Amino acid sequence: MPPDRPDTDALRADRADLAAALHDDLVYLDLGVWTGATARSSSPFDPGRHAFFGSGRHDRALLIGPGTTGTTARFVLGTRSTVDTVASTPSPRPDLIALARTLNTLEVDPDVDPEMNPVDGAAWRHHDPAGASPELWFGLEGLPLSVEHAGPWLAPSHIDPNDIKRVIIDAVRDAWVVPHDDEEADEDEDIFAV
Repeated sequence: MPPDRPDTDALRADRADLAAALHDDLVYLDLGVWTGATARSSSPFDPGRHAFFGSGRHDRALLIGPGTTGTTARFVLGTRSTVDTVASTPSPRPDLIALARTLNTLEVDPDVDPEMNPVDGAAWRHHDPAGASPELWFGLEGLPLSVEHAGPWLAPSHIDPNDIKRVIIDAVRDAWVVPHDDEEADEDEDIFAV
C-alpha cells in the first residue's frame, strides 16, 4: 500500500469535520448544508471542496461555522449548474449579487459593537456569478476561484446562523423555475385512481 500523502490526510480530516457537523440534505434544492459545532478557537469551520463535493450528491454547498465571535459562512455553487448535458439540465443559480446585498444589509446592526468584529473590511462578498464555480462568503476580498479551503478569507459574521441559512435557502428556492402544469384533471376524474 502506498504511503499517505499530506493531501490525502487533509481530505480525511475534512471528511471527518463534515461527518461531525449537522448535515441538512436538501435534495430537492440540490443543496447540502453543513453546520459545524460551535468553535472555541479562531479557526473557522472550513472543510475543503473535495470533501463537500466529493460525493457528487449536491451541486451547492453551504458551510456554516458558529463561533464565539460570530459565524463564518461559505456558499459554493458547483460546476454542474453551468453544464447542460443529455442526462440533465443545469440547476438554476441564485443571484449571488442580490444575496450579498441582502446579507450585508442584515450585517449592519446598530446594536452591535463594531469592535466585536476583529477583521477590518469584512463583508459579504461573491465571485462573478457566471463563473464555473462561484462562491458567496463573509470575509475579505481576494478569495481565489475554486480554492480548496477559504479559511484565510473568512471572518465571523454577526448574523445569526439560522438567518444566514434562511436567506440563502430562500434564494436557492426562489431561483428554481417550476414548470406550468398544463395537464389538469377533468371534473369527474379521480387523479389517484390506478
